[in-house]
Amino acid sequence: MNETPITYEKIKALLAFLPGFSRPDRVYIQAWQGMQPIYEKDVIDFFTLAGESCWMDFHYQPEAAGHMVHDDDFIAQADLPAIKTMLTFCVRGERFSDGFWASMLTHGRVQAILRRLDRVHLLITPLSETLHLILADVQPHVVQAWQQLLADKPYVTFHQGSIFDVTCDALVSPANSFGFMDGGIDMAISRFFGWHVQERVQTLIRETYHGELLVGQADIVPTDHASIPYVITAPTMRVPMILTETVNVYLATRAVLLLIRHGRFPDNTRIRQTIRRVAVPGMGTGVGKVPPAICARQMRQAILEVMEEQTQFPQTWAEAQQRHQLLYGDTHRDLQH
Repeated sequence: MNETPITYEKIKALLAFLPGFSRPDRVYIQAWQGMQPIYEKDVIDFFTLAGESCWMDFHYQPEAAGHMVHDDDFIAQADLPAIKTMLTFCVRGERFSDGFWASMLTHGRVQAILRRLDRVHLLITPLSETLHLILADVQPHVVQAWQQLLADKPYVTFHQGSIFDVTCDALVSPANSFGFMDGGIDMAISRFFGWHVQERVQTLIRETYHGELLVGQADIVPTDHASIPYVITAPTMRVPMILTETVNVYLATRAVLLLIRHGRFPDNTRIRQTIRRVAVPGMGTGVGKVPPAICARQMRQAILEVMEEQTQFPQTWAEAQQRHQLLYGDTHRDLQH
């Protein structure tokens, strides 16, 4: 049997029931008709959705699945196939025991499974469904260039003005490889949050990256600021320099998004569980003097590759070389000559 895929919409539909099921005074059965429970509407709706084929493990073993459902340690580590097995057990149990659904809810079994699903779904959900980008810059030409290339993306909004005015979980510092934050937008970041952010970035670079965070790498530090709790440092340059005929903006933007998609905090929590809104300035358009149109082109390419998984490995070095050059120009040649 071909499995029906689990989509982000299917996951959201199940998780939408978690708040209602988590109320401490919750009652799940309206009344009993003889031996038959009359369930509340949302209970019926939930188990109807959970009974769809995409959530069913058609080969589950009831006894083994029952042990899973009642083992909190197992649930805490469960992957998506195990979640499907446990949901199947919960859904089908009502066939053999009237009131089984209510029992699973009253004892918190369904809620525990849903909380685990809320964590696991990030592994299979495209970043475009869980992350919102706010592209913010004081330069109107930069914002206009973004709008021309990214206005059709529902996960992107634009802000002309201070990046510190936007509501976000993190903002991006397009710094240098050594974490000096005393020029351009990085100076503004240091003044806004305090110089402890530079100290944290440089400590991270020394201790984790052997003294240099390369262009194409990124990491995250806390700010201790209530409204913008994190800064993501993503060098667009090794040292302050002009960035003509480079793909550094693409590499830095890609690094930011890959960090959010795959990275973890020191406590092993996935970064994308915490970072849902990130503000990004015009990468390389200050000290690097990257023209707005080229900045937008390179950022768009990185965004499509990571947010929408639109990436294809080049078939030849010539194709790779061509793609490289088209990130900063309109023509290409053999760079070996």
